[in-house]
Amino acid sequence: MYLKKNTLGMKIRQLRKELGLNQDEFARKLSDYGIEITHSGISRIESGDHFPHIETLLAICMLCGLTPNEMLDYDCEKIQHKQALYNLGDHGAISSIG
Repeated sequence: MYLKKNTLGMKIRQLRKELGLNQDEFARKLSDYGIEITHSGISRIESGDHFPHIETLLAICMLCGLTPNEMLDYDCEKIQHKQALYNLGDHGAISSIG
């Protein structure tokens, strides 16, 4: 999975604004999930200067009501389908050799 630079930051900014929170308020809400971050830390994430630690990302997901897959636009079914096609191709190639 590849994310364009700042795709995640832009999504987090959009979600924060949809919650009606400024960066300081968002940071304080994250402290309810055990994450200590300042408004400048939120700013660096949103601007793409910093990728959040996994614990921070999970807390942001919980605060915004999203799963990590939804936050990262990760389509499990699409990936599983591609993997299945890949495995079928490998299997067919192996059986045609033997």
